[in-house]
Amino acid sequence: MKLLNHSLLVIVGCIPWLQVMNCALAFRSALTPRTFARRRQGVDVANRFYTYTASNTKMPLELAAAQQTADAWAEGKNAAPAIMCEVENVPLLDPIPDGCKRLFMVRHGEVINPGGDRAVYYGAMDVPLSPLGEMEAIEAASYLSRFELQHIAASPLSRAQFGARQVAAAQQQPGSDGNTTNNLDDVVSSNNNIVIFDGFKELDRGAWCGLTKDEIGHDNLARFDACDESVTPGNGGESYPTLKKRVIQSRDELLQMTNIGRASAIVSHLQVTRAMLSEALGMDVTEMAGLKVATASITCVDYCSKTGREFVRFQSFKPDCGLGQSKDGAN
Repeated sequence: MKLLNHSLLVIVGCIPWLQVMNCALAFRSALTPRTFARRRQGVDVANRFYTYTASNTKMPLELAAAQQTADAWAEGKNAAPAIMCEVENVPLLDPIPDGCKRLFMVRHGEVINPGGDRAVYYGAMDVPLSPLGEMEAIEAASYLSRFELQHIAASPLSRAQFGARQVAAAQQQPGSDGNTTNNLDDVVSSNNNIVIFDGFKELDRGAWCGLTKDEIGHDNLARFDACDESVTPGNGGESYPTLKKRVIQSRDELLQMTNIGRASAIVSHLQVTRAMLSEALGMDVTEMAGLKVATASITCVDYCSKTGREFVRFQSFKPDCGLGQSKDGAN
């Protein structure tokens, strides 16, 4: 046993202390009580942490990759695919760059499809979250609790507002005096922290609401995704260009409310997140239907207030907390 302890001390002594401190801080920030309890059931987090740092091989590569991403940002390029911290399994995220603002875009959790086993399109209908969807929203909020949010914005639909309330509640943290404090500006209660934007409402499917893909027709859906305005459904249905225009207008209003160097969050929907993400990626609106945004996932974009440029930090990150697979068909 003495020999083993001595060997461990030698190994640890070979690790640059800066790496140990950085990884330890990241590890501690990951372990919210809810997430830690789930991870502890299947993974020995402490042993995983020790093995990871003691190997002295993966961490330098991870830090080098993070530096490459930072260099890419400095050159004015969109961020590369998220580089994950293997200790806490979340994206490595630098502080907000000088002169920038940050938006976290959260999609709501799984819903109860109004067609039951017959998956139908529902769009802007106010459908409820499933029990799994509520748990997904809570986990997304738990991840965001590590960031100080200036504003929380939401769609007027109840499935998004549920997630926004979880984000607001997770921002409340015990202060040094033991009393509850909140990172949000001018806080009174969780409901009062949420700013509702009609522009963040989900795409209105109009006459297609309540219909399956087969009933709508795969050709019609393909033409719709390609922004053929002639197949836009009646009864108030919207096209992607119409949706994107109102979404970007509301996004700009939220950015104006957000101070330089601060972050805000938006809890909304699949097509709303796609609209903002496609704009940040410089994609044509005809391509946005191909963007993957999982239920209760988080997308992060930085906005430079001087140049107006947008930088995707990561896309569709979903905390892995041992929940079941969500159903995400027609929407």
